[in-house]
Amino acid sequence: MTLGEHLEELRSRLIRLLAGLFVGASVCFVFRDRLMQVLLGPTFAVLRSRGLAPELVALDPLEPFMTALKVSIIIGFILSAPYGLYQVWAFVAAGLYRRERRFVQRFVPVSIVLFFTGALFFLFVVMPVMLYFLIGFMDAVPTFDPTRVFGDRLIPRRQAIQVSPPATQPTFSPNVPVLAQDPPNPTSGTMWIDSSTHEVKIRLGDQTYVLAARPAEQQNVIRPNWTLRDTIELTLEMAAAFGVGFQVPVVVAFLATVGIFSASQMAKSRRMVWFVMSIAAAVVTPSPDPGTMMLLLVPMCLLFESGLYAARKIEKRRAAAAAAQDSDSPAD
Repeated sequence: MTLGEHLEELRSRLIRLLAGLFVGASVCFVFRDRLMQVLLGPTFAVLRSRGLAPELVALDPLEPFMTALKVSIIIGFILSAPYGLYQVWAFVAAGLYRRERRFVQRFVPVSIVLFFTGALFFLFVVMPVMLYFLIGFMDAVPTFDPTRVFGDRLIPRRQAIQVSPPATQPTFSPNVPVLAQDPPNPTSGTMWIDSSTHEVKIRLGDQTYVLAARPAEQQNVIRPNWTLRDTIELTLEMAAAFGVGFQVPVVVAFLATVGIFSASQMAKSRRMVWFVMSIAAAVVTPSPDPGTMMLLLVPMCLLFESGLYAARKIEKRRAAAAAAQDSDSPAD
């Protein structure tokens, strides 16, 4: 192919790549509500389990639309990545040797699968644990009552209203039922307490209204008032970080394939590699809880061992191919 033909091929591949990205983003924007439910589902579930209202704040009128558009573009790019990589591969493959083409065909699909696995692992396993700890950390902040130290000299206490006791003590019987799950067909005006979510629910017409309830001793706490933009950005960034962290076996197999390190050399440095991965896991996970850090460290160590196993297989195949080539060559 001439230079002009190469440029024309490049232009055609780029147009197809951008078209795939546009189609992926458009499809994701159509199903943006489902995507937002998946991304924000762990956050809402943790807030509800802690007795907080499952709500996020939008600081400006454009924030919901721009956040949904950003999510659609990013998820659309990720979903259309295999098609985009195929277009890049179709353009580059003509200039690669057979060994290089075989290397790309072998490792790129595994890398894509591991990236999606790491992102989903964070979203459905690590993120609920992380948010539960962060909200619990805010609940653990001690409260300070100045009147206990300075008395009423600086901050006078509010005077209690004196109410004369009634002649006969009224009897009180609770009439709000406590249920483990919502009733199947509640009538309008029905009220109940959901014991699983600690919420007070009221049925009005065909809608159910929810009131978050907290224990009286947990009123003086720092309540989360997270924004939609910050929550989505944190979720996407952490999911991408876990997706990259799950590339450990691909990196190990790549180092063994190109001959930078052998599988035996990396196995001898196993303790050092584990130490470095533990530091990376502690940095990536904001929770200082060892249990949360282990949710990333243990998969990375297992993936490292699987990468060593794949590297040994590659070295054995290479040695067998070299031995077969030597046996087929004519003797001097």
